[in-house]
Amino acid sequence: MSDYYSDPYQNDYKAWLLGGIFLSIIFLAFFGVGLYLLARQIQASWYVETESVVVDHKIIYERDSGGSHGSHFTRTAYYAIVEYEFDGKKYKKTADTPSSTDVPPDDMGKTITIYVNRNNPTDVVFRNSTHILLTTLCLTVPVGGFVGTAFMFRKAYKIKKDD
Repeated sequence: MSDYYSDPYQNDYKAWLLGGIFLSIIFLAFFGVGLYLLARQIQASWYVETESVVVDHKIIYERDSGGSHGSHFTRTAYYAIVEYEFDGKKYKKTADTPSSTDVPPDDMGKTITIYVNRNNPTDVVFRNSTHILLTTLCLTVPVGGFVGTAFMFRKAYKIKKDD
């Protein structure tokens, strides 16, 4: 008697193998992003710590569809523009992550620590808790994913071996 709820691909080694390959590619990309973010954080430790002041904000309006009913919403992101002095020259730089979304920030005139490249003062790293959290997630989540993918490859191997 056939089980109505059985999965026809449960014993198909190709499905398990392709699933494992697909997940491996995704986790490698995720891990690559984590390594890039980690490299930027390490790079910041070689840069010169400099104080900067928020002088303005770059406002970006992002429009996104809200679902199947055709509704849309707009998200407003505020990116801090900071001014800093390095080797007697003044520079301005826009942060790479928003300081606020949907609510106008009240950080005008606030002092922010940034990290400036000695050889290229326009190369700046904004080190903040969001980057550190994202870096941690991008490096730890794929580890669990690779373990799960290894089980997928093992299942594919067992099915192929039993055939």
